Amino acid sequence: MKRISILFAIIIALGMSKVNAQAFDGKGSFMIGPTVGLSWGAAFGVTADYGLNDNWSLGGDVMYTSYSSIGTDFTLIGVLAAASYHFDFLGKEWDPYLKGGLGYMNWSVSGIGASPSAFGIMGQAGVRYYLKDNLALRASLGAPYYIGVGVDFKL
Repeated sequence: MKRISILFAIIIALGMSKVNAQAFDGKGSFMIGPTVGLSWGAAFGVTADYGLNDNWSLGGDVMYTSYSSIGTDFTLIGVLAAASYHFDFLGKEWDPYLKGGLGYMNWSVSGIGASPSAFGIMGQAGVRYYLKDNLALRASLGAPYYIGVGVDFKL
């Protein structure tokens, strides 16, 4: 938790500096990057986003999270497809967005022998802060990551 607090502090500090970069530029823009965060436990994954126009993008997340409770280990692997709506009200360095989608979730539960799978939904509110035209920091709140941070690269 301390590391996540430090990452948020870095994002805020960078937000106070002036950087010459351009936010989400729409059609044909492709962003991809790793994510770390908290879900049921510590979570790791990859997020991708492809711009359709100035406000909409399609993408998805692949995520892994694991935790233990009362001698039982739980693991969740998710593959999710999503659409994002990008807002343009914070200036050219910022890319606030709302993201929603659905996908496949696989739970593994040790000690019980169960491995249920189902379709699940995702919803996030997030923001990217562009350090350069092709590099951005990302923070999000929602599900499947309750809190997620990452670095995105524009390809």
